[in-house]
Amino acid sequence: TMDGTDLLNQWYDDLLDWVIENDGWSIYRDFEKHSQLLEYFMSHENSIMLISRDYGLPKLLSQLDAAKRTHTIIIHDEVHGLGSPGNQQKLAGQHQSFRWSLGLSATPDREYDDVGTQFIEDEIGKEKFEFGLKQAIERGVLCEFNYVPIEYERTLNDRERIKKVYSAYEASKRSGTPWRKEELAIRLSYIDKTAEQKPKKFSDFIKNDQAPIRNSIIFVETIEFGESFLPI
Repeated sequence: TMDGTDLLNQWYDDLLDWVIENDGWSIYRDFEKHSQLLEYFMSHENSIMLISRDYGLPKLLSQLDAAKRTHTIIIHDEVHGLGSPGNQQKLAGQHQSFRWSLGLSATPDREYDDVGTQFIEDEIGKEKFEFGLKQAIERGVLCEFNYVPIEYERTLNDRERIKKVYSAYEASKRSGTPWRKEELAIRLSYIDKTAEQKPKKFSDFIKNDQAPIRNSIIFVETIEFGESFLPI
């Protein structure tokens, strides 16, 4: 189970090859245009179900009895998505009856969300295996890369935006509905991710070294902020 049709289809393509090589197994899908939940329940043994986490999984779990769960492994790809508030409401306590559970993610901890991270640990368990960037590069799984920090300073407008965030934070406390600390951190982080000096600093860096831009993907926080890089 995971979020996103592209990822579910990718799993299907890989698992289909495995099923073809291993006679006696079946693979079913319940996402987007596919609706094979009934077939899966009718042929549960030696069967694989690929299902969307947000919409299909709660429905499947409501019908999968305890006896079947003791003979089933549930795998969450991009497991950090499991910790969303919506999933906490729909899926709390659902994993303990499975004999095996596995979570996969490059970023298992939810940034600025200790509650969501703890939920994942409660449902799936503690981290068992870590495969870091250094190991992946040494094994040839990932390409080597250079990390070059580009320093910038907050402008007067950036600092004013920070003041407004803190003012709103104090107002939330006075109103009796205070933000969680994660909410404050996210809003402050957004200001640094859209800091006004960044396009100019990046432009200066590229003018001094054209090599990195020959074949590049540039990640930005918003479309509007990305447009400020286009004159580069």
